[in-house]
Amino acid sequence: MYTVHLKLTYECDLSCRHCYLECGPGGRSMSDETIDKVFRHLPESTFNLLFSGGEVTSAKKTFTYALDAYKDHVVRLNTGMPFLTIHTNGYWTQRFWSSLWVLKKLRDAGTAQIYSTGDTCYHHEQGVDPAMQHLSGNRPLSTAYRLIWPNRFFRAMFPGPIFLGGGSGEGQDVLPLGRARNLPEEEVADIFGCKLLDWRDDPSGTRRVTVDPDGMVYLCCWMKHPPIGNAADEPIEDMVERSLEDDVIKALMDDGVAGAAKTLGVFDQDKKDEYRDKACLMCEDLFGGIAGLENP
Repeated sequence: MYTVHLKLTYECDLSCRHCYLECGPGGRSMSDETIDKVFRHLPESTFNLLFSGGEVTSAKKTFTYALDAYKDHVVRLNTGMPFLTIHTNGYWTQRFWSSLWVLKKLRDAGTAQIYSTGDTCYHHEQGVDPAMQHLSGNRPLSTAYRLIWPNRFFRAMFPGPIFLGGGSGEGQDVLPLGRARNLPEEEVADIFGCKLLDWRDDPSGTRRVTVDPDGMVYLCCWMKHPPIGNAADEPIEDMVERSLEDDVIKALMDDGVAGAAKTLGVFDQDKKDEYRDKACLMCEDLFGGIAGLENP
């Protein structure tokens, strides 16, 4: 089974300093043509589809087109799958008409669930945007949202679950699917495990891939290893199976970043613990230094 994470846009209504993609106003979005091709090339066993950005609701045209493409895709498959999850900072909930527009779009598309990521350890510890601080009134953002538009409004407009970030950092999940910059050392050690090792531990389980706005496909959400292909050009499943024969990718899955470093001949014994505890940061350092990759 597959979980496919579509990064529809780098457009965002906020410019947070901890954003690992440097999203903000004016960021590029996935074209309509690319959206159509990506949907044609989704694995048939995709059970969960994630839309995120950037902020998907900021790129209204792309957001609307992708929702329509999803509806057509579900009708074409006639299986009720995949489920659709939306990752959003939830900033639109401060205004009634934007809330009405977004929730109606999501409800009509058959969206299964919403993750609101504004109230997370990232925003609290790294300096949330001043506008969001003002909105929250120094309270958890989830409280401010509910005070502005009570629960019954959300439930009337959207029947599925709406998950909110915990804000404390303790036990905080990684939302959205990505990583934040400049986290405290203890937070980096807690959450930055290599997700590709999940493929090794459960090869018959869920495979997670990420597709960026240009259609490029990555085997992890950090998107720092070289892309394995373009979902606009060929089926995702084909390129995944082909990539599993690559020596470096196999090493990543067998032994994490340390394995990839050994395969590439650049393993640093003095950093053996960091390969495990700060896997994503070490992966960025490894592939950025060797392949000259830059942030998307």
